[in-house]
Amino acid sequence: MCAQEGRRKCARLLVRAGAKLEARTATGATALFIAARQDHADLVSLLLKAGAAADAALPSTGATPLMIGAHLGHAGVCEALLMVGCDPLTHSLARSLARSLARSLAMTD
Repeated sequence: MCAQEGRRKCARLLVRAGAKLEARTATGATALFIAARQDHADLVSLLLKAGAAADAALPSTGATPLMIGAHLGHAGVCEALLMVGCDPLTHSLARSLARSLARSLAMTD
């Protein structure tokens, strides 16, 4: 819920209390994926610093947080994920690339 609503204080408290960063929703999304989808770049950074797996993909589609950030045009999210080494050439199950998704929104030069 913290990731969905962008509640940084709540997320920070949960991380400090030992919340499982790789816990998944019924659809397979991690907190990092949800924060990326909702354009909460500050939460993405917090979760990454806490050790969240940057390339954790949705089991059903293979989409990563970077892919969803690029697809939705969330430049700050993409920047945070790329800074920790996310691969823009990773393929989803549908063979989509984060780089291609970003280009479709004219996010790249």
